Amino acid sequence: MIKKFQGIIQGRKAEKAKKELLSLIEKNPKDTRTRLKLGDLYAKEGKIPEAVEQFVASAEIFAKAEFHLKSIALYKQILVFQPQSITALRRIAQISYQYGLYADAYPYYEKLAKLLHEKDEKGNFLEIFKEVSHLRLKETKHKIRIFESIFPTKEGTLPYAHEALCKCAVEIGKTESHIDDALTLARWLCSYYPEEAEGFELLVTLLHQAGHYNDLQQVLERLEALYKSSNQLEAKKDFLAKYRVQQEDVPLENDPMDSLGDQPVDTTKMTATAPPEDQLKVKMEANIYDLLKQKSMNQPEQVDGQEGSPLERLEFSDLFDSFKEGIEGQISKDDYETHYNLGIA
Repeated sequence: MIKKFQGIIQGRKAEKAKKELLSLIEKNPKDTRTRLKLGDLYAKEGKIPEAVEQFVASAEIFAKAEFHLKSIALYKQILVFQPQSITALRRIAQISYQYGLYADAYPYYEKLAKLLHEKDEKGNFLEIFKEVSHLRLKETKHKIRIFESIFPTKEGTLPYAHEALCKCAVEIGKTESHIDDALTLARWLCSYYPEEAEGFELLVTLLHQAGHYNDLQQVLERLEALYKSSNQLEAKKDFLAKYRVQQEDVPLENDPMDSLGDQPVDTTKMTATAPPEDQLKVKMEANIYDLLKQKSMNQPEQVDGQEGSPLERLEFSDLFDSFKEGIEGQISKDDYETHYNLGIA
């Protein structure tokens, strides 16, 4: 009887507390502290939907205020109550991407893709997701961008993947240093949608932008065949002519005759010969020494045993990788001693 009476009192206190908290939220909807208290009260009573509603509202307030980690933490708490919450999974992925946590975003997109596929069997959404998951892109953020472009909208509408991914490739290709990623996506589009001319037009533009003129000619032939089959050849002749003319005007890449004019060429001297082994090792050691010396002269003295900033170590790593690639091009595969010395260096 006493326990029953205590329960009634506690219940009345809880109801009173909730009314007070709701009143405070009504006066200040952005009061996250009050919302979280109310969410905890609902969770203790087993009212999960009501608790999640308050947690989601708080998480979005944090996200708009650019408190990304707090927002992510709250959505992860929501997943404890609702492991298959599409809203929580998607928002964790989106916020992680916006915050620059590209690798963290991927698992949530992966789980979200499987859930959406189970809930909606229309189309080939999951198959496309799996395909683009394995594209070899240098930038993880581009892969996440691709994932985001093929997901259904908030209203549940599934975008036409080919059109969405074409737009994505165009955006990536606007930055010259990212042209390889754009080309990778465009080539995939042409292989997955071999009858869509838009993908081939995009690939032609990117190949010309990157200076890959040999590949450009082959793609133009395929595109011309598509135009013929769809009776668009006459309407698209200017597009084809534009790139063919520019392609023919470009000199052959790496043509040794370009810099020699009309002088006779001694072809016997054009054969590349590897330097003697001793010279190669000396050159390798000298290059490493110069590399390290230059780096040490440009780097300030270390304090308390620190190794420099991550950016400095990354720059040195990139420089050293470039040196290794140049050296390895001169070393035969069976020259184990030189490869060993390079590994030590």
